Amino acid sequence: MAKKVAFNTRVSESILNEFRALSVLLDRNLNDFFEEAMIDLIRKYDQDNLIVELRKLKAKAQKKI
Repeated sequence: MAKKVAFNTRVSESILNEFRALSVLLDRNLNDFFEEAMIDLIRKYDQDNLIVELRKLKAKAQKKI
């Protein structure tokens, strides 16, 4: 399992309230929803695997240092 890190953000109160209600209905925690949404967005917008390529370039650049 990947290491979890904390981060803060601001969201619309109404959206957060809907997330909270959904988490109660589905008996899941909010973190599960945020992670699922992030994964879905990555899949939606990264059709060309640009994130993977960027990571490879970064790793290659760090090896040269």
